[in-house]
Amino acid sequence: VMLVVPNRQESVYTRLWCAYEAYLAQEEGKTILIAHSSNLHQILAALRGMALAAIFGASVGIVATLLNLGQTYGVPALACLVVGSSLVIHDDVCRRVMHLLGEILCWTQVTHGFVNFFDLYSAEEYPDKDKAVPHKVTQVLHLSYWVMTSLAFC
Repeated sequence: VMLVVPNRQESVYTRLWCAYEAYLAQEEGKTILIAHSSNLHQILAALRGMALAAIFGASVGIVATLLNLGQTYGVPALACLVVGSSLVIHDDVCRRVMHLLGEILCWTQVTHGFVNFFDLYSAEEYPDKDKAVPHKVTQVLHLSYWVMTSLAFC
């Protein structure tokens, strides 16, 4: 394996020795890797945008819970539409918008579904305590699904 490390002042291929080394590596069938500058700033900017979208989505979910809006099937359906759209859209800006919208919708579902997670079941609601356990498992799976889906949008 050969690693080519360019610099900002001059191209690697203008230096005779570097060009000759690359030629020899290619003739010997070696893999040639070209290093590039770090894109850490772009990654941090994207994560910042996703974190803000997650906070906004969580806020919408909390407000929906406080207003007693109940569970709706519109948010998951819209999230599925966003996932499908982001897979077929080739424009980078539109795909980023779809990812931010998907992040908002996922965290809306997480916080709106999380509100009843720690409620104790009354005897009238669940007379048979064995049925309460599968309900808790379903809630955990529901929350886990939306958290993992939100990570996919990152």
